[in-house]
Amino acid sequence: GRVRFVCGRTEMGQGSSTGLGLLLCEELELPLAELELRIAPADRAFDHADYLLQTTGGSSSIRTEYLLMLQAGASVRELFRSAAARRWQLPPEQIKLVGGRFVHPGNGQSLSYGELVADARGLKLPKVAPRDPSTWRQAGQRVPRLDNRPKATGAPIFGIDVQVPDMVNAWVLHAPVPTQRGRVQNEAEVLAQPCVLQVVATSRGV
Repeated sequence: GRVRFVCGRTEMGQGSSTGLGLLLCEELELPLAELELRIAPADRAFDHADYLLQTTGGSSSIRTEYLLMLQAGASVRELFRSAAARRWQLPPEQIKLVGGRFVHPGNGQSLSYGELVADARGLKLPKVAPRDPSTWRQAGQRVPRLDNRPKATGAPIFGIDVQVPDMVNAWVLHAPVPTQRGRVQNEAEVLAQPCVLQVVATSRGV
């Protein structure tokens, strides 16, 4: 089965989700095409390492999470290798990983990460150093971005797509000069328009 990657940084067109996913795949020895991308929900577990809140910006996603993705991928890879070894009753070092599948050295049987989830549950996650970049096969190569097809087909749900019962939409209009305060001179005319419910003045606009 496919491996789901919950990315803590928001994809805004800059390609960071593909970059981080690619680093993860490199250590998992998993083809990037088999990685299923999900953008993380609101949760403090996904806080930015530098900004200490869940945010994306400052061209910092790769810089701050580069090593984290490699270390996570390496540790998970060896955890699942141990799970395969336990199922097959073999030393872990005898089990090869090819194209995201763990291969039995004797009979050629192979298992995916998904097929080993139950075996891996309960095992202690090891601390494993990432591989030497000279052994990389995908990172540094031109690859299709993970978000290309979903965006081209309109599949992702953005904030503007959210619908809740009895929801109304609001627009903020600013004065043409930053130091000016917005003011509505024809409020009665605006309120007379279909579907307009209220006009609210704020310190920075209307």
